[in-house]
Order: sequence, then structure tokens, then C-alpha cells
Amino acid sequence: MKLHKYALDMQREMISEVEAAMPLYLVFVSSRNSWNVRPESEEEIFDWLELYIAKHYEVEGIVDIVSKYETLYIWGEDSKIYTPLSKTWLAIYRRKEPL
Repeated sequence: MKLHKYALDMQREMISEVEAAMPLYLVFVSSRNSWNVRPESEEEIFDWLELYIAKHYEVEGIVDIVSKYETLYIWGEDSKIYTPLSKTWLAIYRRKEPL
């Protein structure tokens, strides 16, 4: 998410690598410290990710980091309807078959 002339190329390279690898699992981290998005950042990867996950993956689990003292782990069917309580959470997705 750094601001430089290769930012969009780097996102597109990551997209190509994920599509080529067809991983069984994807982990998405929702954390401002993880992505370090700035107002001027290229965000093509997020648009792609939303569509790619919806088409090829389903949620298996959510890890909701509610506070430094509490983390919630939601798995299976419960994770499909769960809305994170915090701004810092992880989603674990499993590839639908067939890809």
C-alpha cells in the first residue's frame, strides 16, 4: 500500500500469484496496521479480493480481536453469519470445489 510507481503492478502481481496457486485456504486480515492503507493508496486488490472470494471461497472461521484481553473464535456455520465486533479481525476462507 506504499505510495510509489510500482504499487499497482505489485498488487496485480499478487493477484496473479494467488489465482495461479489456487490455495485451499485464504486468510484475510482486517487491521489498519496490517495493510497500512493511505487515502492515496491503490486499492485494486480489495475490489478483486471481494469478487474472488465470493466466487471461489466460503468462510470457515472468524478470529475477532475484541481487546488485548479478549479474542473470539467463531467456526463453521456460525462464522457465516457473524459480524466482527472490532476493527481488527481475521477471516479464514476455504476454497469451494471445484475451482
